[in-house]
Amino acid sequence: DEGSEIGIELARRAALDHQLVWLTGRPEWLRPVTTTWLAERELPVQRLIMRPNRDYRPARDYKLDQLRQLAHAEQVAVFVDDDPLVVDAAAAAGFTASLATWLPRGVALAQAQDRAGRT
Repeated sequence: DEGSEIGIELARRAALDHQLVWLTGRPEWLRPVTTTWLAERELPVQRLIMRPNRDYRPARDYKLDQLRQLAHAEQVAVFVDDDPLVVDAAAAAGFTASLATWLPRGVALAQAQDRAGRT
């Protein structure tokens, strides 16, 4: 859809002069589905970080932990996410963070990310 196309184009442009790191709250067991989705859209994947299978922390806690680990090894130019709570946590921790406003975010997704630690 149009929202996804905006994000796809932004990722492709960013990959021209940055190393993209995909950081998802999806559990590791979904890696094959996730890599297929990225490949079908011809998105550049240098690195894909996925949530360990039994890690049920809220998305903001899991992703902030991963961002801090990344920042120890390399500079994080910008962090983009569709979850306002994750973006707020990243910004409060000192990262340049941007909300992916082009993606719709329903109630079920918000509950899964914020309460169940499942995305």
